[in-house]
Amino acid sequence: MAITDLEIRMTIKTLAAKGVPKRAIARQLDLSEGTIRYHLSRIASGTPDGRAAQPRRAGVAADAIAHSPRVRIVVVSIDPSNRGR
Repeated sequence: MAITDLEIRMTIKTLAAKGVPKRAIARQLDLSEGTIRYHLSRIASGTPDGRAAQPRRAGVAADAIAHSPRVRIVVVSIDPSNRGR
């Protein structure tokens, strides 16, 4: 199961509150120490993560992708009662 960004931030916050050094938190979560410092500074200042405000890469081209003649979505339904017929 993948760990979500919120879970990572809450884990960092909890471990830091217990006095665990940044380097140990980074090792435990397999992240860089800079990432730990970034999240702790964001948590301390109360500002939201700046990445959340950025537009999604595919969002800019979503309309073009949806109306592209080259993109075709095919839905195939397999009836299990027709096996071997």
